[in-house]
Amino acid sequence: MTQLTLRGITVHYGRDRALDNVDLAFPATGLVVIAGPNGSGKSTLLDVIAGVVMPSAGCIAQPSGETINRGELRRHVARLHQRTVLPYDTTVSELLGFAAQYRRTADLWVKASPPVLGEPIAQLLGAGGIDAMGSVSMERLSGGQQRLCMVAATLLTDRRILLFDEPLAGLAPSCARIFVTLAHHVAETRLVVIVDHESQSLHPIAERIVLLDAGRIVGVQRRDGEAADG
Repeated sequence: MTQLTLRGITVHYGRDRALDNVDLAFPATGLVVIAGPNGSGKSTLLDVIAGVVMPSAGCIAQPSGETINRGELRRHVARLHQRTVLPYDTTVSELLGFAAQYRRTADLWVKASPPVLGEPIAQLLGAGGIDAMGSVSMERLSGGQQRLCMVAATLLTDRRILLFDEPLAGLAPSCARIFVTLAHHVAETRLVVIVDHESQSLHPIAERIVLLDAGRIVGVQRRDGEAADG
């Protein structure tokens, strides 16, 4: 899968219109930030890209014009929700190992017995006081640590498109700074799309910043500050 192009994406929830005729092109690689007020349709946009929500109208296509179906999207996408159902009976090591077994490159995870974390992820978790190889269960971690583990698990998958909904929420400042650096690194070879409601720490490294309001795109800005076509 290469580039994604959203064409006329409209999503209704009953009488409410969450997305309204959205046209948006994503690069094959790079970091894209989706910004906007609460209720602007940011999370719904991620759900559409993830193949979780079927649009009421419109489609997602490749540059050739060929439509991409929801099953194909789901094979290429990993998504971190703003609120995640946690596997409480799973240890941190088991969670990360499950995510990493699908990853083919070794820059973030090195397969071994027992598994060994690559330096970037180990640094991210270590900043949150988490022993990734320990036997502590997810339910014994603080809310911020649980969030950090889910962020790390998403980064460890081999999916070509990574979707993060408010990944910095609940993270300690030191962890947030490491995540920003790591997201920038991962975006060199994959597409990373991040919903960022309040923090602007990701804006300087984003290839594009997409502004949503009331389900519509009201602006797309490139890293150099120039306006960009959707």
